[in-house]
Amino acid sequence: MHFPPHRSWLFALTLALLAWAACATGEGPRVSVPQDVEEDPGTTSDADAEDGVEDPSDEDGVGDDAEDDTHDTEDPTPDTDVADDPPEETRDAVDGDTEDAVDDRQFCDDTWVGICRPRRPTCSRDRTKIIRCGLCGEELTGSVVQTCGPRELCELDGQGDARCRPCAPGDTCPDDQVQCEAGTRGCLAWNEPFECAPNGVKRSLGNCAGGAFCVAGACVGSGGRTGDACVSHGQCLGNQCVCGEEYRAANPTEFLCFRDVASGFCTRAPCFEQPCHPDREVCVDFAEMTRFDSDNFCVERDTCSRPGASCNGGRWRCTELPSRSNPGERLVWHLGCWPGGLRYHGESCEPLTGDCIGGRCVRGGNDVTYCTSDCGAEQTCPTNSECVENPAGSNRFQCLVRSDASPCVERLASEIGIVPTTRRLFGGGSASVCAPTRP
Repeated sequence: MHFPPHRSWLFALTLALLAWAACATGEGPRVSVPQDVEEDPGTTSDADAEDGVEDPSDEDGVGDDAEDDTHDTEDPTPDTDVADDPPEETRDAVDGDTEDAVDDRQFCDDTWVGICRPRRPTCSRDRTKIIRCGLCGEELTGSVVQTCGPRELCELDGQGDARCRPCAPGDTCPDDQVQCEAGTRGCLAWNEPFECAPNGVKRSLGNCAGGAFCVAGACVGSGGRTGDACVSHGQCLGNQCVCGEEYRAANPTEFLCFRDVASGFCTRAPCFEQPCHPDREVCVDFAEMTRFDSDNFCVERDTCSRPGASCNGGRWRCTELPSRSNPGERLVWHLGCWPGGLRYHGESCEPLTGDCIGGRCVRGGNDVTYCTSDCGAEQTCPTNSECVENPAGSNRFQCLVRSDASPCVERLASEIGIVPTTRRLFGGGSASVCAPTRP
């Protein structure tokens, strides 16, 4: 078959391309013999004519002949998009699925930061969280893997893995309570002193050894313990002798020291700043009454089993005392060993002396007096009392002794002006209590 000269080289090229495509795909050549028909170079191909589409290549001055002769062949040019994709192992590393990256810096060039190991968890600057590390060694602060718990810090172990661990002595833990003055000392617990770091947070110095107590930021093991008899402050481990000689000189109006407490007793004060031993002591808060300068201090309680039981070698009695560990806590009542001299709920009292342990002395009919205390969301009542609506009819609630409890039973039998009555309880319900009649 004869082809015009200007077509013969195109036909040869077409056969070569088809053969190449067949080798690439594994299929045999599929060649259709061209028809011995010549098309007018200036006309549109049948396919274009059927579609009604004008060949845009004519605008560039390129004829249709070359395009027509290669219309049915596959494009031999490789897809450049596939070549631009990173290798599979590199894509995995970018996605964070493979830690064995080829080179930590391969994606960064001049943007390498190098603060942390790429694609590995690391610790945040304040050591409170485990966060992710970016491809260029930058900290991804917004990508948190884990937040460390209370009194925990993040650290990198020997393999460079981030983990949260408990705070150790010498650490500046993130939840150290309140700010303090740099260089000062105090107590985090009964046996745990602290030093205030330059950044104003309390830094634990570790627990005291040998059962020593924390006193003013130092471990002290010698001296009188809480409840021991004393005359001066220096005899006490906590350097505080309540009702001792120095105390009486500084508090000449504290009549309990002159009337009821024959000798001084050791304590540690204030217990809001020097926490009491959780098993042996109770922090008594006299803020609701005017006695002991409305102070707070530790009182022995480990020998107390029930109200009224003897303690401290038989010299004192176990008594329910108002207690809280810090000013923001709800006031509760705990057993403590007390020398006496105070008036308790339901007992008669002298309004001007302030000797009611709950802080209030009310006067009823027939000149009857009655020790009580406020109660509700911020304060509870002793075990022999109920928090009931004020007998005066106000919205306040007071602690009144139950009708079947002492000293209500004794007073009902001997006094006029004390009556059993049913009152509405704080929080709902009602209870029978012993109350003074109205004046």
